[in-house]
Amino acid sequence: MFGEESVEVVTSAERDPFPETATLTVQIGILCWQNRSISISADQLAAVCDQVLAYLRRDDVSGLLVDNRLADGTWPVETTDTWGELMADLHRLESPCAIIAASRASMNQLNRHASEREGTDLIEAFPPAEWMDAGEFVVSRTMTETA
Repeated sequence: MFGEESVEVVTSAERDPFPETATLTVQIGILCWQNRSISISADQLAAVCDQVLAYLRRDDVSGLLVDNRLADGTWPVETTDTWGELMADLHRLESPCAIIAASRASMNQLNRHASEREGTDLIEAFPPAEWMDAGEFVVSRTMTETA
């Protein structure tokens, strides 16, 4: 997303039940979570969220970019609580997060969910065509946090 510099990559071979369709990379201090499918189990989503939170607690990672542009499927209903917990954790950690949604409808739903919490300026969803804006959002929020 931000260039070729990638610090670490976590894949399903390294973490079980981490889904094969998700990849985490750290680039310029931003954790990038790319999904190729969002039809995963609640346990798989929880495994990804555990890794995301572990990264966000590190001093060298200051924000999260979720890229669902290439993701097929839909988030199963049983993952709703896990998503809510992740959003709450992001707010508690004051970690900026941009989500590149697979569609405008998904973007609207994510933004509604994020707005239910205080500090909505930390989390925002973007349509696929605005993926660069999503990256700029996280970078600008991390610079604000460190300034």
